[in-house]
Amino acid sequence: MAFLEFDLEGSQKKFDLRKESILIGRSPEADLRFDDEEMSRKHCTIVKKGEQFFIRDENATNGTFLNDQLLKPAELFELKNEDELRIGNTFVTFRI
Repeated sequence: MAFLEFDLEGSQKKFDLRKESILIGRSPEADLRFDDEEMSRKHCTIVKKGEQFFIRDENATNGTFLNDQLLKPAELFELKNEDELRIGNTFVTFRI
């Protein structure tokens, strides 16, 4: 099973990636919401295609980083086990 792992208020949290598409951001509409002023309301999306997972930046103001590389908006980038994401000031690890 794939999930995202992150620190929230000093404790480790996991978010299971069960849906085909997971929106991450500050918006109440986001599947995974964070209270991070540097994060856009609709920042990025995790997409599942078969057994593979991808991330897409949703034209976020501060961009989305995959292993310290700034992603081009609207393009899918494959995620691999232990990839590190920076979404605003929030750090998230992708795990399978």
